[in-house]
Amino acid sequence: SEYSINQSGALSSTSNSYVLPGSATNVAASAQSVAVAPSWVIVSGGTDGSVHYFPRNSNGTLGQGGSILSQGAIASPTPWPAGLVVDPTGNYVYAADAFAGGVESFSISSSGLSNNSFVPGTPFAPANPPSPPTSLASLALDPSGQYLYMVDFLANPLATLTVYQISPGTGNLALAAFPQISLSGANPVGIAADPLGNVVVAYANGSADVLQRGTTAGSPFLSVGLASQSIAIPPPATGQIPGTLTSVAIDPATELVYFTYSYPAPTGQNPQAGGVLAYVLTTITGTPTLSELAASPFVALAEPTDIVIAGGFAYLTDFGANFLSQYSLASATLSPLSPSGQPSGAGPMSVAVTTSYH
Repeated sequence: SEYSINQSGALSSTSNSYVLPGSATNVAASAQSVAVAPSWVIVSGGTDGSVHYFPRNSNGTLGQGGSILSQGAIASPTPWPAGLVVDPTGNYVYAADAFAGGVESFSISSSGLSNNSFVPGTPFAPANPPSPPTSLASLALDPSGQYLYMVDFLANPLATLTVYQISPGTGNLALAAFPQISLSGANPVGIAADPLGNVVVAYANGSADVLQRGTTAGSPFLSVGLASQSIAIPPPATGQIPGTLTSVAIDPATELVYFTYSYPAPTGQNPQAGGVLAYVLTTITGTPTLSELAASPFVALAEPTDIVIAGGFAYLTDFGANFLSQYSLASATLSPLSPSGQPSGAGPMSVAVTTSYH
């Protein structure tokens, strides 16, 4: 689905909806992530094993798209490209497909992606690949453009953070000198970096790790920078299933960290309203901390899956309500705009905003 954004941050639904192009696996796509490059919108197809791309027209619409099959199809009958990020130059896109053995790197040309787009050496494996491979990996870029971070959703008993060093101008990835950082939780659902390079990893069970940017030789993080902390998901209604975190985002202007949470719907029942938790990230002295805002949590519609921060506004995918919600971030609160959002396609999973969003 596609929307325009006015100067007040409000969404207007366009008449444009785009079907992911066919995949060589002949399996229906379950779009996992969307990322924006200067001239392209790129979508990971999840179950269809493909990465899809659409050209961006000057009027904001998208042109005829195409697809490229993940190399996970070579290694596994169930490739699953998930997390996506575009490098700061806009010339490369990285896709996490654990079934492919790590991160795939594609060069972005004037014609999009093709079988010639794979950067030599892709896929780039983590230091200690899980066996069997896991799915739903999340990615984040260090703001300096030097490092790429990856975590796997189904990593058990404890997750690890893989640190790749990015070769400028080539899209090539190499494991950093200290390529693997042991984390404190299992089943990470998201990873986000702030403008200072600090990283927050969120876990489904309601906890988070903060990795503090530092100058340790060969590593982007201080060795003492890991601080596990409980994230207070509100208790479920009577007879309902406890909630889980589903994503994390950081407002670069305020250092506020936003966690979305949802409650799995029991069979035959409608999903409960989920919400957003807001925390202040402090890394100035000693061990980094996350402190919940007094006004948190903020109620969402149903089963929120992703949140993006853009220019003092937040946009939230409500998977269970088929809705894209919109909020103002003024005064460190999440205040619904009027209207509260716009209908979306079925089961929205991810949202991205172009740099020229007004």
